[in-house]
Amino acid sequence: MFELKDFTLGDAVELHPGCDRWMMGDRVGSVQKVGRKLLTVRMFTSGKAIKLHPANVGKLNGAYA
Repeated sequence: MFELKDFTLGDAVELHPGCDRWMMGDRVGSVQKVGRKLLTVRMFTSGKAIKLHPANVGKLNGAYA
């Protein structure tokens, strides 16, 4: 499981399959902001910025970066 300190701005991330956004097609995005408790991620498919707990996000290894 990832923690906030593991993320930096611009990291490519993937949502957990249990998230509603993942079910609607927003699967990958990039980190826009690292807050005290939540990440703000701009999704590639919809272009929307959503706030997520770090437990619901996984890092990609450069495949979409």
